[in-house]
Amino acid sequence: MNEAGSQDEPVPGQDTEGRDPVRRIPDIISLVKDSYSELRPAERRVADVVLDDVKYAVDASNAALAQRAGVSEPTVTRFCRAIGCEGVRDFKLKLAQSLVVGALYLAKSPSVSNDNGMPFWNAVFGEARRALQEAERQLDPAQLQKAAD
Repeated sequence: MNEAGSQDEPVPGQDTEGRDPVRRIPDIISLVKDSYSELRPAERRVADVVLDDVKYAVDASNAALAQRAGVSEPTVTRFCRAIGCEGVRDFKLKLAQSLVVGALYLAKSPSVSNDNGMPFWNAVFGEARRALQEAERQLDPAQLQKAAD
């Protein structure tokens, strides 16, 4: 018999090990900004390069990123680990995901007609469908099945 508040009972929305089964795309750019004051000076130079030109940081090699920041390649790796990533590859993946998600939210809004309001609603529902399709595309079927079981 479990007491109220016991850790033996699973929390709704989490698996039995306490992890959230919903895959989330981390906002790595906010994480870099939030961690900035805790970084070493050389790691801050890497953060500055990343924050100044996110697209460059995604596309650049480790060596090019290090050169632009004026640091060594191992410093770039240390920076990535300091903000919670497993390494440069993991950091760049999260950075690219943040760019894609940001682009979705910054995409040009559909034009709105003043006719009878119908094109406005078509645009609203069209955007809702597009957002749902994008969310569905990002789902991990294995994680969903695991959560359902």
